[in-house]
Amino acid sequence: MANTFTRESLANPPAEEIEETPAEETAEEAADETADEAVEAVEQAARPVTAEREPDEEAPVRRFTDQLPPIVDEPMPDLGDEDVNFDNDKYREKMQRWVKTQGRLEARRMLREDEDTRIGEKIHQSIEAKVAAFEKDHPDFKEKVRENTVLAKNQLHPEAGQIVARSKYTAELLYKFGNDPALAIRTAGLNAAQQGATIDRLITEIEAEQRAKKSAPRQPTLTRKGPATREQQMSAGPEELARQSREKLRSQRFYKK
Repeated sequence: MANTFTRESLANPPAEEIEETPAEETAEEAADETADEAVEAVEQAARPVTAEREPDEEAPVRRFTDQLPPIVDEPMPDLGDEDVNFDNDKYREKMQRWVKTQGRLEARRMLREDEDTRIGEKIHQSIEAKVAAFEKDHPDFKEKVRENTVLAKNQLHPEAGQIVARSKYTAELLYKFGNDPALAIRTAGLNAAQQGATIDRLITEIEAEQRAKKSAPRQPTLTRKGPATREQQMSAGPEELARQSREKLRSQRFYKK
């Protein structure tokens, strides 16, 4: 930062004022303060805020930088500014404030980029985990979704895509679009609000399908009874032993045929 904000690049003041204007020292001090603020901001952003965040998977991500007070970016000072009026002391004071503001804006931008990267990685990991669990029971997911050229050419609006990514039915929604290319094309042609309404309707359908699957009666499982153990044979009465003998004879006649 000290190399970015120099006397020559900022103001080009008169030669006789160069020695008296500590612009380089001001830039270095601003950079040091900005670095400390950036480190503190990153550490605070990394701390868990479970007291403020809902544990709901569908809750939108809250960025730390969105909660910071805004920084007003003003144009670079000039000796002819109305509040300076060619006064070197006022000009130097205003320049120092401007340099410090520029350093804070740069730190805020870098912090936002870091947050976006970490949030993107977290969302990607969450999507992959949900898809991997769904893909175990749907081996055609790769063909229907991952390698589907229709889905690749008909993308959702970023806001609608975030709804799909945050939903616990991410894999199910992608699978529905992959199974119905016409639906994917129609949805891609809608605006963001209409796409969101379509996704909500699909989620309602998915939930109804899952409820119906859970409430459906299970089919009885037929099992073949194995031969009786020696202990069971010893404890069986005469009638049971006779029944077992008849079943054994019938089985032997069947296999002889």
